[in-house]
Amino acid sequence: MNADIRIQAIGLPQRDLLMAMYDRFDPLGAALGLPPRNAEGGHKWIVGALGQIVNVAAFSRNGEVVGHCFVVSDKPSSAEIAVFVHQEYRWRGIGAAISGFSWEGLESQRSEQHDDVRVTDSLKGFSPRPPSRAIRRDHR
Repeated sequence: MNADIRIQAIGLPQRDLLMAMYDRFDPLGAALGLPPRNAEGGHKWIVGALGQIVNVAAFSRNGEVVGHCFVVSDKPSSAEIAVFVHQEYRWRGIGAAISGFSWEGLESQRSEQHDDVRVTDSLKGFSPRPPSRAIRRDHR
Protein backbone atom coordinates (compact mmCIF):
# COMPACT_ATOMS: atom_id res chain seq x y z
CA MET A 1 0.00 0.00 0.00
CA ASN A 2 1.25 3.44 -0.89
CA ALA A 3 2.04 5.21 2.37
CA ASP A 4 0.90 8.53 0.99
CA ILE A 5 -2.74 7.80 0.20
CA ARG A 6 -4.92 10.54 1.68
CA ILE A 7 -8.71 10.24 2.05
CA GLN A 8 -11.00 13.23 2.36
CA ALA A 9 -14.47 14.49 1.57
CA ILE A 10 -14.75 16.16 -1.84
CA GLY A 11 -17.16 18.33 -3.78
CA LEU A 12 -17.44 20.36 -6.98
CA PRO A 13 -14.05 22.10 -6.45
CA GLN A 14 -12.37 18.69 -7.02
CA ARG A 15 -14.45 17.90 -10.13
CA ASP A 16 -11.54 18.14 -12.58
CA LEU A 17 -9.35 15.85 -10.46
CA LEU A 18 -12.19 13.32 -10.32
CA MET A 19 -12.77 13.58 -14.07
CA ALA A 20 -9.09 12.83 -14.65
CA MET A 21 -9.38 9.58 -12.65
CA TYR A 22 -12.49 8.44 -14.52
CA ASP A 23 -10.91 9.34 -17.88
CA ARG A 24 -8.20 6.76 -17.01
CA PHE A 25 -10.60 4.32 -15.30
CA ASP A 26 -10.93 0.75 -16.54
CA PRO A 27 -13.82 -1.12 -14.87
CA LEU A 28 -13.36 -4.78 -13.96
CA GLY A 29 -16.50 -5.80 -15.80
CA ALA A 30 -19.85 -4.52 -16.92
CA ALA A 31 -22.58 -3.52 -14.51
CA LEU A 32 -25.34 -0.99 -14.18
CA GLY A 33 -24.24 2.19 -12.49
CA LEU A 34 -20.76 2.40 -14.00
CA PRO A 35 -19.73 5.78 -15.39
CA PRO A 36 -20.43 6.19 -19.12
CA ARG A 37 -17.43 5.41 -21.33
CA ASN A 38 -17.68 8.56 -23.47
CA ALA A 39 -16.20 11.78 -22.11
CA GLU A 40 -19.33 13.94 -22.27
CA GLY A 41 -21.56 11.34 -20.60
CA GLY A 42 -18.89 10.58 -18.03
CA HIS A 43 -18.48 14.22 -17.08
CA LYS A 44 -22.25 14.64 -16.63
CA TRP A 45 -22.29 11.47 -14.50
CA ILE A 46 -19.49 12.85 -12.30
CA VAL A 47 -21.31 16.15 -11.71
CA GLY A 48 -24.38 14.11 -10.72
CA ALA A 49 -22.29 11.96 -8.38
CA LEU A 50 -20.79 15.05 -6.75
CA GLY A 51 -24.32 16.26 -6.01
CA GLN A 52 -24.99 13.28 -3.72
CA ILE A 53 -25.12 13.44 0.08
CA VAL A 54 -21.61 12.03 0.73
CA ASN A 55 -18.54 12.09 -1.55
CA VAL A 56 -15.08 10.86 -0.60
CA ALA A 57 -11.90 10.46 -2.62
CA ALA A 58 -8.53 8.81 -2.12
CA PHE A 59 -5.60 10.90 -3.34
CA SER A 60 -2.14 9.63 -4.32
CA ARG A 61 1.10 11.27 -3.21
CA ASN A 62 1.10 13.44 -6.35
CA GLY A 63 -2.48 14.63 -5.76
CA GLU A 64 -4.28 12.44 -8.30
CA VAL A 65 -7.61 10.92 -7.36
CA VAL A 66 -7.20 7.12 -7.24
CA GLY A 67 -10.52 6.17 -5.62
CA HIS A 68 -14.01 7.61 -5.32
CA CYS A 69 -16.94 6.67 -3.13
CA PHE A 70 -20.34 8.33 -2.87
CA VAL A 71 -23.64 7.66 -1.19
CA VAL A 72 -26.86 8.01 -3.17
CA SER A 73 -30.08 8.53 -1.28
CA ASP A 74 -32.68 6.91 -3.50
CA LYS A 75 -35.56 7.71 -1.14
CA PRO A 76 -35.86 9.38 2.24
CA SER A 77 -35.29 6.23 4.25
CA SER A 78 -32.47 4.45 2.39
CA ALA A 79 -29.21 4.96 0.56
CA GLU A 80 -26.78 3.07 -1.66
CA ILE A 81 -23.00 3.29 -1.72
CA ALA A 82 -20.87 3.31 -4.90
CA VAL A 83 -17.13 2.60 -4.78
CA PHE A 84 -14.65 2.97 -7.64
CA VAL A 85 -10.88 2.43 -7.35
CA HIS A 86 -8.49 3.07 -10.24
CA GLN A 87 -7.16 -0.24 -11.58
CA GLU A 88 -3.54 0.56 -10.63
CA TYR A 89 -4.55 0.97 -6.97
CA ARG A 90 -6.93 -1.95 -6.46
CA TRP A 91 -6.44 -4.64 -3.79
CA ARG A 92 -4.65 -2.25 -1.40
CA GLY A 93 -7.50 -1.54 1.04
CA ILE A 94 -8.42 1.79 -0.56
CA GLY A 95 -11.99 0.77 -1.41
CA ALA A 96 -12.59 -0.42 2.14
CA ALA A 97 -11.06 2.76 3.56
CA ILE A 98 -13.13 5.15 1.44
CA SER A 99 -16.26 3.08 2.13
CA GLY A 100 -15.66 3.38 5.86
CA PHE A 101 -14.97 7.11 5.60
CA SER A 102 -18.20 7.54 3.57
CA TRP A 103 -20.13 5.52 6.11
CA GLU A 104 -18.84 7.82 8.87
CA GLY A 105 -19.89 10.84 6.78
CA LEU A 106 -23.36 9.41 6.33
CA GLU A 107 -23.67 8.73 10.06
CA SER A 108 -22.50 12.28 10.79
CA GLN A 109 -25.03 13.79 8.39
CA ARG A 110 -27.75 11.60 9.79
CA SER A 111 -27.07 12.78 13.30
CA GLU A 112 -26.75 16.41 12.22
CA GLN A 113 -29.52 16.88 9.68
CA HIS A 114 -30.83 13.69 8.08
CA ASP A 115 -32.52 11.76 10.86
CA ASP A 116 -34.61 10.01 8.22
CA VAL A 117 -31.57 8.21 6.68
CA ARG A 118 -31.50 4.65 8.00
CA VAL A 119 -29.30 1.65 7.36
CA THR A 120 -31.17 -0.61 4.95
CA ASP A 121 -31.44 -4.33 5.66
CA SER A 122 -28.91 -5.05 2.91
CA LEU A 123 -26.30 -2.90 4.68
CA LYS A 124 -26.89 -4.07 8.25
CA GLY A 125 -23.74 -5.83 9.27
CA PHE A 126 -21.69 -4.03 6.61
CA SER A 127 -18.32 -3.49 8.15
CA PRO A 128 -15.46 -2.52 5.86
CA ARG A 129 -12.02 -3.86 6.65
CA PRO A 130 -10.04 -1.47 8.79
CA PRO A 131 -7.87 0.63 6.49
CA SER A 132 -4.16 0.08 6.32
CA ARG A 133 -2.15 2.21 8.72
CA ALA A 134 -0.60 3.77 5.64
CA ILE A 135 -3.84 5.55 4.70
CA ARG A 136 -4.28 9.02 6.12
CA ARG A 137 -7.84 10.20 6.70
CA ASP A 138 -8.51 13.94 6.63
CA HIS A 139 -11.70 14.95 8.44
CA ARG A 140 -12.40 18.47 7.21
